Amino acid sequence: SLYETGSGYYSTQRIGVNANAGGDYSLVSGGLNNTATSCYSFVGGGRNNFVNSPYTTISGGYNNSNQPVAGYSFIGGGENNNVKNSHTVVNGGRNNTAIQVAATVGGGFYNTANGAQSVIGGGRENTSIEAYSSIGGGCGNRTLGYMSTISGGERNLVLDTQSTVSGGYANKATRYGSTIGGGEFNTAGV
Repeated sequence: SLYETGSGYYSTQRIGVNANAGGDYSLVSGGLNNTATSCYSFVGGGRNNFVNSPYTTISGGYNNSNQPVAGYSFIGGGENNNVKNSHTVVNGGRNNTAIQVAATVGGGFYNTANGAQSVIGGGRENTSIEAYSSIGGGCGNRTLGYMSTISGGERNLVLDTQSTVSGGYANKATRYGSTIGGGEFNTAGV
């Protein structure tokens, strides 16, 4: 058989790959050096992945992890991704973090979804700070406004509620409900 009983109640782990299914009803099905220490947790494969909250899944990848309060969360794969609160998702990429409740990062590199129910689709070094904000992609974009959006571009900034920057470079939406379609170095809401 390829599997054995883990240390958790009714848990299962792969034999010969340093797997640790320590949570009750947990499963580590493959990979190398993977750990599932909380109840109903799952690691599918990859290497050095660590699940430490209930009802949480890491499908694969390398060195992905979660915080103990991050129950009901998901990491699809990638490298060095982390979920820090309940119902959060990081689908893949590298060094992405979903911090607040129900935040999501689709992929890319070094993205941080810090607002509750905020979304970053991808790109690099994007940060969503406030709740219900979204960044589609691009590089170095930041949303600090509640329910704000940056579709893409580079170094765009939204500072207030329900404001939008569609793209471009170094644009700033600074007041409630302000919008910038694109271009460079534009400021809306002054």
